[in-house]
Amino acid sequence: MGTIQHAKEIIKTLKSEGYEAYIVGGAVRDHLLGLKPVDFDITTNAKPNQVMALFDARATGFKYGTITVLKHPYTYEVTTYRTDGPSEDQRHPDYVYFGTSVEEDVMRRDFTINGLLMDEHLNIYDHVSGQEDIIKRSIKTIGDPYLRFSEDALRILRAIYFQGKLHFTIDTLTLEAMGKMGALIQQLSNERIINELIKIIKTNHQLQAFETMLQLSLHHHIVGIEKTIETIVEKKKSITTDTFFTVCFYYDLNSMQTWKFSNQQKHKYQQAAELSKSHIKLNATHLFEYGLEIVKLAARTQSYLYGINYAMNKLEYMYAHLPIKSHVDLKMKASEMMALSHRKAGAWIKEVQEDMVKKILTHELKNDRTVLFMYFRETYLKGMQNE
Repeated sequence: MGTIQHAKEIIKTLKSEGYEAYIVGGAVRDHLLGLKPVDFDITTNAKPNQVMALFDARATGFKYGTITVLKHPYTYEVTTYRTDGPSEDQRHPDYVYFGTSVEEDVMRRDFTINGLLMDEHLNIYDHVSGQEDIIKRSIKTIGDPYLRFSEDALRILRAIYFQGKLHFTIDTLTLEAMGKMGALIQQLSNERIINELIKIIKTNHQLQAFETMLQLSLHHHIVGIEKTIETIVEKKKSITTDTFFTVCFYYDLNSMQTWKFSNQQKHKYQQAAELSKSHIKLNATHLFEYGLEIVKLAARTQSYLYGINYAMNKLEYMYAHLPIKSHVDLKMKASEMMALSHRKAGAWIKEVQEDMVKKILTHELKNDRTVLFMYFRETYLKGMQNE
């Protein structure tokens, strides 16, 4: 996040010291499209140590020429003109050369619509025909698409993201290269794939983006999502982020277990996927066993996959009015069951508790100490005494 006023101030400071500086990338593109830019990247011929000397800044990517300038409460990346060497990890260049030419700098960037420059007076400088492609609503790589994608395979998914965000078409040669080089996606880290997928899902035109993924068979290069992408395109129905990943777990649990989610996220998606497979209307027992968050996610997944409709406020009301929310809330304790029956702890206690909870949730019993003691005596104690 940031403001154009801060970006202008940074440029003016750099220029006052004799350096060149421009806003570059998405902020320029969004400005031309009449959208409100939120992230402002700045390119300059000042070296990283020279930028550090002028601002309250942090050396977040010093060897790549990137300094993060702090303008409360926002941050701005200021990067020295450069050309990139080869990349071993499909993400960072193994080395960079700092340059003096902004024309040379923009040529290393991904797409023409992201290669535009803007000064502090909002004048546009275009060395890559980016304005023409914005008018044509076209996503096209700067230079050879095969070279651009070999430098960083994430650019293949980023083209999909920009299609979903901007509702642009992808240039024919760029599209062809994406299909032929799709296997490079397998070299990307799972974390980078997750982040880009989330961005695609959150776009206003995700269906168009997923149709392109399917058209180019890119989904086959990301284990775990194949059936989900096919389902979305078949249904022609947009999907939310959590529901997307739950459907992935629903279709391919083993593959999704290898994804780099937090343990909490993985548990949530797996539990909601398993609960969705029941194909039955979710009820108070499910709310007790899984909790409100997972049941709501399972409800959205069931709605997406089988058209079972839920009113989320009714699930929330049902959960708020559960007669019991945890085994800890049971008014008859395990120690009391052992004392009454003169039996040691064992699996039998859990069976009794499960029975009581089930009957409380279905309103066959009241979670009341006297009622539960009477039920225990009548249902279990007599049988135990006869053993």
